[in-house]
Amino acid sequence: MSINKLSSFLGMPLKTSICALHSDELIYGIKDASNQHKAVQLSDAFGDLLVRCELVNESAELNQIGNYIGVDIFPICEMYYFWDEEDKAKQLSLCQTQSEKEEKRALIEEMNRMLAKNIDIVYATVVYMNAKLKDIHQLDEQLVDSHDSFINYQTYFGRSENESAMNFFTDIGKIVEFMKEARQLGLDTFYFKMEENFH
Repeated sequence: MSINKLSSFLGMPLKTSICALHSDELIYGIKDASNQHKAVQLSDAFGDLLVRCELVNESAELNQIGNYIGVDIFPICEMYYFWDEEDKAKQLSLCQTQSEKEEKRALIEEMNRMLAKNIDIVYATVVYMNAKLKDIHQLDEQLVDSHDSFINYQTYFGRSENESAMNFFTDIGKIVEFMKEARQLGLDTFYFKMEENFH
């Protein structure tokens, strides 16, 4: 049995947030004031990017960007395989039998254990990417457009004079700042949470 978490989001409008928690909550079930959850919402387009890693694989924009700037973006992409308690409960509620539920529970917990304490590799990857992006002014021209109208390349991958613009550069910047704050709080596990967005 396997679970493809992103398959349930294909074709849906998405709301995506980057979240953090302390691995003690995963390993020992410990919850206290120091293990508080933190989350920051990203642009709708960033969720689309994550889904495209499943849809088009090597030609996905995140993979293209990783190849262009010379960084393995897999540590970032695998962050969407983490299951928080809400996602876990929804998935288990779909099971038809108790044995199926226990099997899925074991798979989910194993996936979460693999992502626990991912702070070092994820933080290093995002900081490196952010530094490299500062020297790139026409990222949209470096990518091979799939022409499927999934993402507006000029709007999302282009530079903007508007500091409040929601594009790839601001998303990565928000992720870096979020991770800096979360590290200072002692949180050591980062993940992306994706939800249906009907607004």
